[in-house]
Amino acid sequence: MDYVSPFNDGGDTNAGYPDANPATGVEGAIPRGRSLEHPLRELVGVIDKSRIARSGTDLLQVARGVRSQRMNYVPAFAGGIGWGVSGGVLAVSLDPAPTTIADMIGMVLRVDISIGGVAFDQINVNSLGAYPVKTFRGQVPLPGDFPLGSVPCVCFNGLAWVLLTVLYSETPSFLPLGATVYVRPDGSNDNDGQANTPDHAFANMDGVTSFARRFVGANRLAVFVAAGTYPGWVADSLQIGLDIVGTGNPTFAISSLPAGRRGCVEVLRGTDVNMLGVAITSTAASSYGLVASRNALARVKGVDFGAAPLANILAQQSSTVTLAGSIQFTSTASRNAAISADSVSSVVWDEADPPTINITAATLPVSVAFVSSFLAGIVRLNGATFVNGGVVVGKRYLAAEGGIVSSSGGGASFYPGSLAGDATTGFYY
Repeated sequence: MDYVSPFNDGGDTNAGYPDANPATGVEGAIPRGRSLEHPLRELVGVIDKSRIARSGTDLLQVARGVRSQRMNYVPAFAGGIGWGVSGGVLAVSLDPAPTTIADMIGMVLRVDISIGGVAFDQINVNSLGAYPVKTFRGQVPLPGDFPLGSVPCVCFNGLAWVLLTVLYSETPSFLPLGATVYVRPDGSNDNDGQANTPDHAFANMDGVTSFARRFVGANRLAVFVAAGTYPGWVADSLQIGLDIVGTGNPTFAISSLPAGRRGCVEVLRGTDVNMLGVAITSTAASSYGLVASRNALARVKGVDFGAAPLANILAQQSSTVTLAGSIQFTSTASRNAAISADSVSSVVWDEADPPTINITAATLPVSVAFVSSFLAGIVRLNGATFVNGGVVVGKRYLAAEGGIVSSSGGGASFYPGSLAGDATTGFYY
């Protein structure tokens, strides 16, 4: 709405509305029709857009509309007003519609989650563009953060929609003893994971890690993964341990690296994960199979390692990978190394359950070495048994830049390979 000056404004479009004074010869303002019509329409618009029925006797309807904030209250779609979710984007339709992004800066939306199983991390208001949703602490909301019946409030700052409250995933509780979740290909990450059925199980490990972020404590979460092929995953900064058990040898596989990722399975920043009876493979360029980094712990038993262009197993930045039981290398694809450690990290054997490392591939070519260590990294598998090691083509080991490869007296040919190991540039064997 614009200011409407009187007819007799003398050419001044900002002129006021003086009262007439015949005694002094002052002519009063002559109102234009729109000076009355426009304010009335603005006021009635507040009443209508607040979804309040007009009343000729109730003179507080504008006040009630402003107080209700119904123009920014969006239930599921009804009458063209509300929201819907597709591909993680919450599409919101407001009436009146904002016309530019600048119109929305400072806007607060209250979204009535009147439909269950909703998960979103972007909001698109009246097709002006999808902007990310950030939590009160600057994180991405997780599945389950918007349960049925909740009304999350978000404010737009020009770059993102910021939630005005702390979410479920940001207020962890203690994990109960014996907690168990299930993963199966026909599940959904919007499920609760509490039963091995399609309507309860998670669809992949992303659902598990989202669930696990809600808990702290010494108890560990048992994760039963059904047979099938699943995308790779990251367990980052979890405050509980995960015990992953595969049934039917499920496979975690990637063919391209997601942004910011280095491997198919990444265990990061203090996270502790056990894996039993699964397969890990990556055909993505310049990728690893299993990465443990930044004070992480990973223990693998009964795991099949397929392709991995850089290395099947990498421990780095003060992390440890422990090998136990049956370990298999199944792919003939070339790689830099099968096992590697660097940056004060280690790959070691489980003395209580020594590993049998079986190379089932017809040939296993390595361009660097079967095992490698750098920057005070340690590979110490002297309790392991190697089966079919004669198919490894390349150096047995490489220790460089302060790295250590230990056989504890097993001799220069302890690790498999067709060429002698090398410690000439790197200190210890």
